[in-house]
This record gives sequence, C-alpha cells and structure tokens, in this order.
Amino acid sequence: MPLPDFWGGFLVVPKSFEFWQGREHRLHDRFLYTPDTDNTEESWKIQRLSP
Repeated sequence: MPLPDFWGGFLVVPKSFEFWQGREHRLHDRFLYTPDTDNTEESWKIQRLSP
C-alpha cells in the first residue's frame, strides 16, 4: 500500500500481553500471553497468573 510522503509512524512489536479482569473478593483473573517460539506459525502461549 503506497503511503503519502508526509506519513510517519511507529511499528510496535509486543513481547508479551497481560490481561487483568477484576472480580469480587479479590479473586482476579490474570493471563499472560507470550509468543510461542516453538511453533512455526504465529501463535501465543497463554499462562494463567495468580491473583
């Protein structure tokens, strides 16, 4: 896709994502997503973290 000469930007490549979902009684859900380097396809490993 051609871009105009005045266009600028940044390429952001994440090393990980962490999602936090607050729940009652401090029993929150936390998940850590990291790239799966063992797999040749673009996929992510999912790890559940302690509250």
